[in-house]
Amino acid sequence: LVPVCAVLLALVLLSTMSCTKTPVPDTPDAPQAEKSRLLTDADRAWHSQQYAQAQDLYAKLTARNDLTAGERELSLERFAQSAVENSQPEKALAAMADWAMASPLGRQNSTWQETYIRALAAVSEPVSRERLAQAAANDPANPALVALSAEAMVAGLRWSAGDVQTALASLSQLPPRAQTQDIMARIEAIVFDEARYVSSPSLEAIALLIPEEEQGRFPYT
Repeated sequence: LVPVCAVLLALVLLSTMSCTKTPVPDTPDAPQAEKSRLLTDADRAWHSQQYAQAQDLYAKLTARNDLTAGERELSLERFAQSAVENSQPEKALAAMADWAMASPLGRQNSTWQETYIRALAAVSEPVSRERLAQAAANDPANPALVALSAEAMVAGLRWSAGDVQTALASLSQLPPRAQTQDIMARIEAIVFDEARYVSSPSLEAIALLIPEEEQGRFPYT
């Protein structure tokens, strides 16, 4: 009788163990699947020029710590460019340092430089724009195109505000520091763009103050 009872007890224990559910661990690939989905959705939004959605998705991607180096660089690039397209240039500017660090070219990345300049130019509030442009001009890590373009913006803002002498004095210091004709052409374009906001009578009054021998030179042309 005793052996029979022992066998029955063993069977009961085995039955109880077999009915106990073993917790199913999270699928190891779940984070990768989520990342893949975000990358696909963000890329689709970007190419569809749905920049508000793209900015939101790339913001989520840049917050992750499982991106490859290439994915992180592209996410920061497209986040910044989407922010500019969405008229949120300050958010783009806030991402520029991280983007430069993620890029193998750093601040020499031509797309980075163009986006930085576009973002500065898109800041609509004059005081904020001058502050941000001055910070960009003073940053020793910035390449010549960015730094000199920022200085030209600051001078243009002062010109528009009526501080013509200070603006012209600042602009006259830029040509010797321009490393190429292309950089000089960009600086001139920025100055001419700012000049659109100066009234014709003011421009004519300024012209009278410029010596004739200087009128063919930048920034007096």
